[in-house]
Amino acid sequence: MKRIALVEDDFILSFVVKRYLEKMGHDCIGIASTCEEAIMQAESLEPELVLMDINLSGARTGIDAANAIREFSEVPIVFLTGNSDQVHKEKMEAVSKSDYIIKPVGYDELEKKIEEILHL
Repeated sequence: MKRIALVEDDFILSFVVKRYLEKMGHDCIGIASTCEEAIMQAESLEPELVLMDINLSGARTGIDAANAIREFSEVPIVFLTGNSDQVHKEKMEAVSKSDYIIKPVGYDELEKKIEEILHL
């Protein structure tokens, strides 16, 4: 069981992804909906993986949160995003130890990516 933090401002999607994680046998240790909450959770909860939406509530994005998290942690980050344009891809790829999944996120795809990232 891995400790995974979820950053998603869509309540329904966060519920679905949390259920996926539980079904996979992982512990969803926190759900954040803003950049600031994501940073605080990554620092205080010390997850083994962060699943990060890009478009969050508030002015700052998931990419902003990931860059701030990199100032104190090398926790792997998987971006969950509907933004598949080149500009967003380049910004996501610039974050070390990260990868991404284009929404909608399916169970099998998420499970495979988690296994790949965490070498399960």
